Amino acid sequence: MEYSEEDGVQSEGNTGESAQWTYIDESGQNVTVSGEDFDEMLNSGLLPPGTQVYREGDEEWQTLPLDGGEADHSESSDEWASPAKTIYSRPAPESDTPLWKNPAVIVVLVVVVIAAAVIPSQLKKRTEGHRIQCFLNLSQFDESKQQWALDSRKAGDAVPGMNDIVGPSLYLKGMPKCPAGGVYTLGAVLEPTRCSLGDSHNHVRPSPEEERRIIDAINRGETPAH
Repeated sequence: MEYSEEDGVQSEGNTGESAQWTYIDESGQNVTVSGEDFDEMLNSGLLPPGTQVYREGDEEWQTLPLDGGEADHSESSDEWASPAKTIYSRPAPESDTPLWKNPAVIVVLVVVVIAAAVIPSQLKKRTEGHRIQCFLNLSQFDESKQQWALDSRKAGDAVPGMNDIVGPSLYLKGMPKCPAGGVYTLGAVLEPTRCSLGDSHNHVRPSPEEERRIIDAINRGETPAH
């Protein structure tokens, strides 16, 4: 408000001493300007209708008139010439970039595609590696059982215990373990040693030809073909 020296009455107007104003720009950021700058922006149309604004000292955020009309925003003005006031709610930043062009989304998609291609292959190699290691363990058990039978003069139907073939001074210095967590059963001397995962994971000794091929590949430092 300001006084007119001619008639001595108050008239409304922008004094240049109005409080600071804060508005929300298009990117969703708070921008604080002086009252004079706010007047200029409002008069020049830089603040479109619907812009959220806040005057220093007020309790609520307000919305510019939807019809684009100018409002009295001097310090002495208590109400806006707006049909209604709204509680401030920061608008979400808008983006014209399609979702599939977003760099972060592209990176995630690439990782998913690579994982889908690599993980099954790695799991297959790991499973095959467990199977080969287990069959090598079964071979060691069977050879140790036969050597035990010869040294102890046991018949083919004799059943040795683990303590007969596994020990520091025996045929196997350490207990072979199934890499997939199977449990070994020795059985009789002339019976093949069994793994509890034999049926479910194919942890069995292959044919003599297949066994020979795998062992030769291992001895050459190669990975046995599936």
